[in-house]
Amino acid sequence: MNKAQILSVLLGLEFFIVPAFSQTDNCQKHFSSFDTISTNGNYVKYHVSNDSATIEFGNRTFHRSHNDKYSCDIPDAWIPHFKWDNNDFICLRYGCGSPCRGVLILPLNSKDTVRIIMQDLATDPPNNLIAYLDNSNYDKIVIENLKTNIRQVIEFTAKCSSAFIGYCIDSISLGNKELYYRFAEPNNFDKNKKLTEFRIRIK
Repeated sequence: MNKAQILSVLLGLEFFIVPAFSQTDNCQKHFSSFDTISTNGNYVKYHVSNDSATIEFGNRTFHRSHNDKYSCDIPDAWIPHFKWDNNDFICLRYGCGSPCRGVLILPLNSKDTVRIIMQDLATDPPNNLIAYLDNSNYDKIVIENLKTNIRQVIEFTAKCSSAFIGYCIDSISLGNKELYYRFAEPNNFDKNKKLTEFRIRIK
């Protein structure tokens, strides 16, 4: 017996050896909760090494890695997590503060690059369409076909009093070859806001 065990016997106490869990164990548990297999048979799996994780994705016939590293210390909302998939892509959504957000577009082929699209607004997964705020100054909506890379740019005709124009978008959706959104003036936080509807035909 060591000194601690002898002391516990003398004091009439039970002696337990508590196993030590490494940061890697805790990190693995943290990220593994986001492992996903979709109804389409696509999967996302997080691999932990030391103090960070990387992403593996694919399906029964295709496997690929996205080697960007995600720290074990980031909050759950910042971990890219499954949003949608189809036969061409897996989309992972993540936060990065307010109003920062984005998506990872993981191609289910070996030639296309993984894309990061910031300030996504709406998607139409069956048709590979995504709408997002223009990345240069966020004053336009871009509708993009992720497979063909064909883009349609829509300029806002209404004015927003907020520094970030996303605060003036009350609701938005993509479907039936149409972008629909409601714009709030002066912004979405004003109790007397005025809502205007817009319908844009997708070319």
